Order: sequence, then C-alpha cells, then structure tokens
Amino acid sequence: MTPTTSHATRPAHAPDDPWTRIAALEAENARLWRAVRAAGFVGTWDWDIPGDRIVARGSLVEYYGADPETSPCSVARANYLAALHPEDRPRVEAAIARALREGGEYGCEYRLVGPGRAQRWVLSQGLCQHDGNGSPIRFSGVVMDITDRKEVEDALREKERARAESEATLQAVLDALPAGVLIADAGGAILRDNAAHRELWGVAPETTSWEKYADWVGYWPETGERIKAEEWAMSRALLKGEVVKGELVECEQFHTGRRRFYLNNAAPIRDASGRIIAGVVAEMDVTDRRRAEAELAASEARFRVLFDAAPLAAYVSAPGDLSIVDCNEAAAEMLGHTRDALRAMRLTDIDAGQDESQILERRAGMSAGRLLRYETRHRTRDGRLRDVLISAVPVVLDGRMLFYSSVMDVTERREAEARLSDSLAQLEAIFGTAPVGLALVDRGFRFVRINDHLAAAAGLPAEGHIGRTVREVLPDLGEGIEAAYRRVIAGEDVLDLEIRGASPMTGDQRTWLLSCRLVGGQGAETGGILCAVLDITERKRAEELRELLVNELNHRVKNTLATVQSIAAQTLKGGCSESLLSVFDERLLAFAKAHDLLTRENWKGAALNDVVLTALRPHMEGLHCARVSVGGPNLRLSPKAALALGMAFHELATNAAKYGALSTRDGHVDLSWSVAEGRLRLVWRESGGPEVVPPAHRGFGSRLIERGLAHELLGEAVLSYEPGGVVCRIDMPFPAPASGAAAGTVLGTAQAHTAGRYG
Repeated sequence: MTPTTSHATRPAHAPDDPWTRIAALEAENARLWRAVRAAGFVGTWDWDIPGDRIVARGSLVEYYGADPETSPCSVARANYLAALHPEDRPRVEAAIARALREGGEYGCEYRLVGPGRAQRWVLSQGLCQHDGNGSPIRFSGVVMDITDRKEVEDALREKERARAESEATLQAVLDALPAGVLIADAGGAILRDNAAHRELWGVAPETTSWEKYADWVGYWPETGERIKAEEWAMSRALLKGEVVKGELVECEQFHTGRRRFYLNNAAPIRDASGRIIAGVVAEMDVTDRRRAEAELAASEARFRVLFDAAPLAAYVSAPGDLSIVDCNEAAAEMLGHTRDALRAMRLTDIDAGQDESQILERRAGMSAGRLLRYETRHRTRDGRLRDVLISAVPVVLDGRMLFYSSVMDVTERREAEARLSDSLAQLEAIFGTAPVGLALVDRGFRFVRINDHLAAAAGLPAEGHIGRTVREVLPDLGEGIEAAYRRVIAGEDVLDLEIRGASPMTGDQRTWLLSCRLVGGQGAETGGILCAVLDITERKRAEELRELLVNELNHRVKNTLATVQSIAAQTLKGGCSESLLSVFDERLLAFAKAHDLLTRENWKGAALNDVVLTALRPHMEGLHCARVSVGGPNLRLSPKAALALGMAFHELATNAAKYGALSTRDGHVDLSWSVAEGRLRLVWRESGGPEVVPPAHRGFGSRLIERGLAHELLGEAVLSYEPGGVVCRIDMPFPAPASGAAAGTVLGTAQAHTAGRYG
C-alpha cells in the first residue's frame, strides 16, 4: 500500500525546511511503492490472532472491495480466506495450520479471486510469532504476484508435454512399421531404432560412430565377402550423401548368430542449408520371401503340370481386362472351343450370367489365397447355356497376379434339384393336407415333424411333439409302435400294421393302421422314419358288423338250402327217379359251395382260379393223371359273377364226368381265359372222350349256361357239340358294367398268371 498524506495546502518553504523534506520523502515513498508494485508486490497482511482480525494493505485490499489508495482493509480470517480460489483453499488452510502449530516461516502459492477482478497467482510468505507460552499471537507476511511465472511454467510444461507426446508418437509410429528403422546422427552414433529393427538384429551394442559399424557382421550375397564399416548403407548415406534402395545383404543377428537376408534402404537427412545432420535406414527381412519365391517357382512348375492334366475345366484370367491367359483341355472341351481360341477371348465372351462390372465387383479386394465361389452360366460355342460352379482364387504366376478358376458343370445337378424342389413342394403340400396322420421321427424315435391331423389325434399341438419320444407322447401305444420302428431300421418295410389301444383324446379303444418306411437308407446314420397313421376304428367296426351279418346270412342261406333240399326230396319222393333227385342235390350243393367261397372272402368277390377249383374238385376224385389243364391271368370276380360262372363250371364238369372227356381214361379238359380289348373270354374244350352227338333237346344245364350267363353277365355263352369234344365259349365285358342287371363285374387283375393241371 502506498501511504499518502492529505494536506489541502502547503506553504512554500526553503529546501531545508521540514515541510520540504516531508514532501520529498512522500515523493520518494510513492516512487518506491510503484517500483515494488512493478516487481510483483501485491500487498501485506498482518493477522492479530487473539482478535481474529487481518489487516491487508496494498493491492490486496481490492479483493475485499476496498480502495488501495485510501486506507488499509481489516477483515476477519474467514472473510480473508474467501478471496482464495476454492480449489486452493484447503491447501492454504493446511499450511496456515502448520505455521500456527509449529511457528516459523510460512509460504504458499495460491490463486486470488474477487468480484470484478481477474484471477491472479500469488506467493504468500510470512512469519508466525508465539508468546512465552507457545501460543500464536501474531502472523504477518507479504503477497507477491507470480502469475507471469506460473504462465511461463505452464507454457514450459505444455511444451514438454507436447515434446514428450511427439517423441512417443514418433516412437509409436516407428514401432508400428513392419520394417526395421535405424536413425543415426551425422557421426554415425545410433540415436533411435524401432521394435522391428530390434527383432531383426536383436539388441544392438552401443554404437557411437560409423567406424563402430565394423562390429556389425554382414556379407555381400553375390561374393560372400564381409561388409566393411564404410560399406554399410548408413555409412554411405552419412559420408557420401548416397541414397540406397533395395540393397540385399546377408547379416548375422546379435547374440544368436543366425543369418538372415535383409533388404536395405538408406538416405541422408539434411538441414535447411543442405548439410547432412543425420541418416536413416529402413530394413526388411526377406529371408522367408526368398525361400517362398524359390518354393513358388517350383510350385508354379507343378501347377502347370496339374493344370494341363486336370479332368475339371479350369482357366486363368487377368484381374483387370478379364482376358483369358490360359485354359486347360477340359475347359476347351466343355465350351467347344480350341485352347488357342479361348486364349484370345475375355471372360465376358463366355460368361452369360454376369457382366464385366459384376465380375470385377466379385474380385475387388480379394487377396492371394482367398477362395471365391459362385454360380453363373457359361455359353458354349454352339450357343448352349450351361450352369457352372466357379471356384476362383487369386494366384501369382510368372510374377503376375492372376485369377485361377476351376469350373464344374452343374447343369444336370440343377435340373435334378429343380425336380427335387418340385417334389418337396408337393410332399409339403401332401404333408399339410393329407387326411391321414403323417410324422417323421429320428432314429431315437423322437418326433421331428408331425402334421396337424396326427397331432390332433394324439391330443397335443404339433409343436408339443417335437423332440419328444413316441413313448412320452403315447405311453399306451409306444411299445408297439417302437417295435415297428425297429423292424424298419432293420431293413423291413412295415405296411398296414394294425395297432390297437386307448385313444389319447377320449380313452376309448381304437384301431389304427400304421405304415412305416426308412428315410435316408438302411445304412444312413442320419435321416429317420416316415410313418403314416390311419384311424380305421369305424371301418373295423363296420367290418366286424358286416362279418357278423354275413355269417348270419350264410347260416340262414344254408338253412334255406337245406330246407329247399328237404322240401324237394319230400315233394318228388315217389314221383321221380333217384337220379333226378341226385342231380338236383348236386346242383344245390354246387351253389352252396360257391356261396361258401364268397363267404370266406367276406362277399368281396373271389379269384377266378378258386371258382374253377371249387367247381371241379368233386369230379377229381379217382383221377390219377393230369386230366384238366387251367391257364389264364389271375382275376378277381364280383360275387354275382363268381356264382354264375361257378354254376356254369359245375354243369360243364358234371356233363364231362358223365358223358364227356372225363368219363374215359384218356379224356382231357382244357380251360383257358384271357383279357383283350375290354372283354374276358373263357374257353372250355374237351378232347379224348367219346364221340359227341348233339342232343335232341336242350336240358337244364345247357339253358343255364347259354341263357343264364348271357343274362347275368351281359355277355354271350355258346355250346358247341363238336365230334372231338364239347366246346363252350364265354365272352363277357371286362370289366363288366356295374349296373344291377350286370353285377358280375370283374374286380381286378393280378400280375401273376395261373397255369396248372388238376388230376
């Protein structure tokens, strides 16, 4: 603080007058304060500790709202500390506390802040006085402005930080380089290297000049001579200013002695005047590259041999203009061109599936050894398009980056896949819409797929089956179903296997028809079992009811026939001959046997061969030679047709046994039938019997054959009494109309052919 004396007027005095001296002292004091303030003096402080008052003087009072030109400022300790920066206050208070406790000198740097005042860094120094009891009584000191010093220190620290960051960045950049880097000053002393250089050479010994390069062991590969100190690339760059590019040397690593090949590049570093001030060397280890180049040359030679002899089409093309550099014989054969013709083409001349930009886009960014696989279409010389699978890989041949492409013709495979896709779509549609239950299980009998129809029957949603075994879902039926699955895995087809058990939904007994087949082959480890399940409960109940009714009807028919036989016998007793009654009984018995045959077949029809055998069997007794020949396709007849033909065969056989071919030892009967042009034709032919004489009148048997068959089967039956034997020809529709008047419909034709003799 600059002390001032306030006088309104001062009388003029002589130079040695006291007032003159006072004025001079005041002027000198003012100059002194200005000098002190210019030197950074802020003010003083004097703390009366017992009274807790701090008197501040000088510019320091400005931070407490006072004018430094008028008077000192007295504040309490708490208010005095309020002018300190909040971040510095704890540190200052700790220093004050230490001075109060220990006494002696005090010093602390902190920032002053105040209303309307710029923040300033100050150095506060003082001395704490204690009384005889050791209690602090007075604490005085000065405050100096050190803002400029702090700014300089901050600037220096920032420069040091920037320099350290720059050094770290430079070293990081150098260490990130794949090449070894070595930097030396103008005299050859090593200043810096990077991680790659240390990896190449190991830790280098201290090298203070280029002459010390004689300790580095290297050889010229062409001559094997050791490299001298002045011959190293760094020495030539420093001594001669030479720029070295791609110089190959063979060197021994420090500490290990291993020899490696390095490719050296060196250059001098000059200042603005052109004076050489440093040198830099960059080295690449090319040992592996040299070995790889040798191996590549051998590999290229092998590639040429394999390329030309490969059975798979292949060609080599340029990456830029897509020209075909070479191709093998298989490619020429597939595309229908000569090899010379293909070598004059570009890929776009043969590739019909993509244009030039698409080919280049596929290849963009590919590195050597990376495989590119895609499908396209190639155009042959005759214009046909072939689906091909391309496997392309960048290769280096004769020092050029090229693309090697092997070409597999997949046209037939694509066509097969299209057919398979259609089949799978159809199978998927069948799986989803089939009115029967369908499921696919794996070899552990776990559900892989199930349709809604079967899932509903099992009482669970379709997703509730997936991953669960059959036993888990159907505990009552699982054992029988899994037994069928094991048969399928063993190679057996399980078709129409009946499974009975309680319904998972209702608990009542039901019957299912199960058919299973192995998917994926018997020896396949993958795949599973495809099964179809049909609920035939109602059908089985209907069949059981029908069988019951048929048996009841058969019983009643037999009773009726027995009653008819009894009535006829009683009625005709004494009124006709025994032979007539016998004929009637035989016809009635033949009708009953035909009826029995149909009953065994549940009245679904009968095989023609069985109808013939049933009719002829009564007449075979006592015949020990092959007297009857039968031949024709296996046919199934409707019940009505079976009855009609059975009665006809009975009449023919009876007549043959009494009067025809079967009445003699040498007679023979041949029965044959065939199907052609929608007609069934049967021929009964007798031979070797007595000479045949046409009857004077037609009996019941003749009328039954000629008129009955014609009526029942809407066909034609003709009896011929040829001298050599009776011939009966029956011609009927095949299959016959399904009207009520023509119930003799042929139900089906088997693949086998019946041929045999009865005797």
